[in-house]
Amino acid sequence: MSDWSFRNLDLSGVDMASGATVLKPGRWVCKATEVELDMNSGKTGRILKVKLVEVNGQGVITAKLNVQHQNADAQRIGLGELKALLTHGGHPNPEKPGDIKSVKGLVTGVTVTHDSSTYVDNKGKTRERGSQVSGYFDPAEAGYVRGAGSAGGGSGDGADIPF
Repeated sequence: MSDWSFRNLDLSGVDMASGATVLKPGRWVCKATEVELDMNSGKTGRILKVKLVEVNGQGVITAKLNVQHQNADAQRIGLGELKALLTHGGHPNPEKPGDIKSVKGLVTGVTVTHDSSTYVDNKGKTRERGSQVSGYFDPAEAGYVRGAGSAGGGSGDGADIPF
């Protein structure tokens, strides 16, 4: 191993890795794989960040829920979204979820929409908001059977949704 040198590194036979694909607008069945409580950007409250990975590997999206905020409406909306995620995700006690870790592993239906509005990031660059979580639903509506693996899922075009 002492002969290894970055200068001699040859990546010609290596496939280039790609980042996670952000879910496109549609209805998807996703599993919560990471959960983090953080301050919001204005330092006026706390947001719960939930990384949601589509069960068939189609992509990922992060939900950002206002769970504590100085604006009562923002907090009410965020808590309502959290309760929907917990309820449709099959949480054993969505009224009083207890430990933040209890969110990890939940499988829920996720509605993704596209937001074309823009914002300025912390480096001064204008960016489009893009895909965002706009709601949750019972994953059985998309053919998902709890405990049966990754059956069901979503295509993003709504074609496989029975309504």
